[in-house]
Amino acid sequence: MSEIAEMTRALAGAVTGHDVADVMTAHMAALFDAKGVGVWAHEDGRALLMGSAGYSKESLRRFEGVRITELPSSAQSFIEGTLAFVSSAEEFIARYPAIADLPAATGIQAWAILPLVASGRTVGGACVGYGLPHSFDSEERTLLTAMSGMVAQALERARLYDAEHRRAQELQRGLLPRHLPTLPAVTTAARYQPARDGTDAGGDWYDVIPLSAEQVALVVGDVMGHGVSEAVAMGRLRTAGRTLADLEQPLDELFFHLNEVVSGLGDGFYATCLCIVYDPVSRMCQAITAGHPPPVILRPDGTSYFPDLPVNPPLGAATPPFDTAEFSLPDGTTIALYTDGLVESGGLDIDEGMGRLAHCLRPARSGSSSDPDPGSGSGSGSGSTESATETPTPCATA
Repeated sequence: MSEIAEMTRALAGAVTGHDVADVMTAHMAALFDAKGVGVWAHEDGRALLMGSAGYSKESLRRFEGVRITELPSSAQSFIEGTLAFVSSAEEFIARYPAIADLPAATGIQAWAILPLVASGRTVGGACVGYGLPHSFDSEERTLLTAMSGMVAQALERARLYDAEHRRAQELQRGLLPRHLPTLPAVTTAARYQPARDGTDAGGDWYDVIPLSAEQVALVVGDVMGHGVSEAVAMGRLRTAGRTLADLEQPLDELFFHLNEVVSGLGDGFYATCLCIVYDPVSRMCQAITAGHPPPVILRPDGTSYFPDLPVNPPLGAATPPFDTAEFSLPDGTTIALYTDGLVESGGLDIDEGMGRLAHCLRPARSGSSSDPDPGSGSGSGSGSTESATETPTPCATA
């Protein structure tokens, strides 16, 4: 019974559909002394292989993405998980003639075919296979059926999580730039790495805004918190920032208005923001930050530094005016803006993370195309981190 309790605890902690399948494949084989376990989910009438163990991947992947109703009836009953206990390969071949090669292909001689039913609806199917002929007694059949019910409930919960997570990420990406502009004097690139856990959208954003006289504004910001409200606030801020930048207001005035936008959202909203306006003629940058970490600047000789910018409170908590800074960029300089999720996590101090980010930028000068990872010390100027925070990172080379 301890094995059942352990599997129950593992299912309770499973978040995604693949997590549930991993729990089932890891525990069911040991619990029932079986050779292999396979788990399918049903999505829009198609079979999706969520996980397997003890089978050759090729033998089960034949069903991946197949529309179930287009399969022969005996194969349908197998994939749908119509309850059956098959004691031998001969019995399997007689029951499922359309997939009669499966026992030889998998080395499985006995099968428990289990429907995954939650709230009266079949959400998937599973098979537990044995390497030798196996007679299923009534107690084993009852336990297998009960365990499949637990898996089904966990899978249904995970499917709802997966759907919510997809919707959150679609919302997040829909509020970010689909394409960066092509600029005559600056080469830009950006990457958004979503959170690794949690279903909520976040408030991180970035933008690259062309201005007159070949100037360009680089913007990155973070509405504090996670959820649809924060994502919507981020969209409003990005739109307001782009509109004000198009009017080419001075940076301090732009931040004055952005501060008003955030203050108008209510007491629970705050946002950090960093904006840099680069002039390719003078090679001067004007920068302003509201509670946001500074950019990392990579010089042409490969050395890097973080400019010392005046400290202003986050938007929504600031009292204008905002202090600005100016600095020059030599030809061939790379400047990277990022959010704190890239450089700070539960196990990573922000100063250490910023140092790792600066180190990760250096291979980009020699043509490396790998993604950056401050935890690994390799990659280019924009990318992901082990933190569960969204991390948009625009990078520009002047």
